[in-house]
Amino acid sequence: MIEGLDAHNLEIRQGDKANTYIIVSHENGNVLGSANRLFNMKKADFNQQYESYINGQDTKFEPLEATVPVSSVENTPQQKAAQPVSEPSTPIPLSSQDKKPQPQNQASQSKPAGHWLGTAPIFINSEKSVAVEGMTQQERQAVHDFNERELQKDQQVRELLADQKKFAAMLNDVISSFQKRYQHLPPEPFAKPEYRDSHIIQKKIHEQLDPLRSAYHSKKSGWFLSAKEELKAFNDKTRDLYFKDFPGLNIINNQKDYDYVIHNMSGLYAASRQKKQDQWSSSIDVINYVNNKKDIDNLVSYIQETKDADLLLLASKSPALAIEQMKKQQKSNNNVIHKRNNMKAIKLKLEV
Repeated sequence: MIEGLDAHNLEIRQGDKANTYIIVSHENGNVLGSANRLFNMKKADFNQQYESYINGQDTKFEPLEATVPVSSVENTPQQKAAQPVSEPSTPIPLSSQDKKPQPQNQASQSKPAGHWLGTAPIFINSEKSVAVEGMTQQERQAVHDFNERELQKDQQVRELLADQKKFAAMLNDVISSFQKRYQHLPPEPFAKPEYRDSHIIQKKIHEQLDPLRSAYHSKKSGWFLSAKEELKAFNDKTRDLYFKDFPGLNIINNQKDYDYVIHNMSGLYAASRQKKQDQWSSSIDVINYVNNKKDIDNLVSYIQETKDADLLLLASKSPALAIEQMKKQQKSNNNVIHKRNNMKAIKLKLEV
């Protein structure tokens, strides 16, 4: 049910009240109500299940009053690693029409939408069970033993991450999962700035038309020679470039008319391409992608710089939680650096 919310432009967020989650609309930010009420669950039950879900744990519903089951990692079906999605590339067509976006394969279309940052492949199924009131001593011991086993598995994965290749591969899976989450977006039209630069477009048009025009004039200057084929080649090229009609102008024989028309068409191309690029970049999905990509890029750079295996483990389960943890660490580090700088300044003043 949580994964199905995204298909309806809804998401779960932390509410203003403590230990409260709400369901909010993507489109207008309206609050539909508290998540536990809309899911018809007790608040404590919902919070436990939702927090288990975002931590990559088993989200099968079990009331808090019931015995906490000890799941087995061996029985958990292995997930297929997400394939990285290559960044779309846009050629430099001189036509003002865009290419249609490539259709997605059926497998990607049938897969339900997940969390706003996607679901990264879970390399370990590390969980932590909690003993609750009403448990027998035997059940409490089972919970303790389960947590000990999961702690050992976490430690084993941390040791594996000491291998640089495995560390890099796991980090790449986090990136691939994010890219797969947004693979439905259409390719960016005329992504490079030079595609939308009228001066560069004008130069490209000249490179295509000048040789044809020169060939016509060269052939026409000869005695008793016909330049019909060269003229046809020139006119065909202008049609391919979607040149509009300019009544009263002779672009084949008059140099000023020729330069004016190419200058005018270059401006029209540039304006049309910029409009399509603006429409693409102003869509909600693209804005969300750009903002979330900044967070993912910062997270990846931070993990690469610090070699923080614990943060990488968290990112493989929940990128959103890993980003929050990274920001807390960065804030803490900045505070420490600020205090050190203040101490140095005070020391220098005392010495002076």
